[in-house]
Amino acid sequence: MYAKFAPMAAFSGIVQEVARYGDTVLGFGRGSFDEWCIYVSGGDYQKFPLDEWYFQILLDWTKHRSAEDIYEDFITIYNKTNQAVAQEVLDEILALSNHYSNQEQAAVIWTILYMGMIAEENKANAILKKRIKRLGVYQVLIEGISPKIAANYSRGLGADYLDKVCYYRGF
Repeated sequence: MYAKFAPMAAFSGIVQEVARYGDTVLGFGRGSFDEWCIYVSGGDYQKFPLDEWYFQILLDWTKHRSAEDIYEDFITIYNKTNQAVAQEVLDEILALSNHYSNQEQAAVIWTILYMGMIAEENKANAILKKRIKRLGVYQVLIEGISPKIAANYSRGLGADYLDKVCYYRGF
């Protein structure tokens, strides 16, 4: 298992490879409106990961680890995320994944969340940027909101309102 950033991959849809874990390759490719669509090739994962799916996995992890510890791991990645993939963060993801019973799954899920935040940071005209992912993770792990509701919470709500929702929660 490794998480070395590479510029290209020979997998359908992936233009910029980000990481490999076993037979699973994660990368960015062209989506319906930009080049920041997350693709997963191989492994037992969704090809196009959805918030509800990985939020549910975070919730499932709370059977073996506290929600607060999982949230702290997320914040470690969140605090180091900007507009570009960084090897330092991928290395941190591998280190954090050692605390989970299924280390490969943890590495994949944390990398997907990391990539999702990078995509948000690069989204044109996005006001909330990566805070929108933090809100969903916070709602699931700290507030106990279902993954389905958290994944769809922001739909149709204005950025000004969501900014206040995040601010109220301390971010």
